Amino acid sequence: MKRNRQRVGRQAGRFHKVVQQNVTWAHRSKRLVRGDIQESSVANSSI
Repeated sequence: MKRNRQRVGRQAGRFHKVVQQNVTWAHRSKRLVRGDIQESSVANSSI
């Protein structure tokens, strides 16, 4: 597994950052789509 990672790492390393950005953006958009009501309710309960 480590050998494969080193070999692929050089190629994937370039795209990894872009992929991670897309994932974070998708995560944020999902949260926004679901609505801030859920988030606010969770925040209030935690306080």
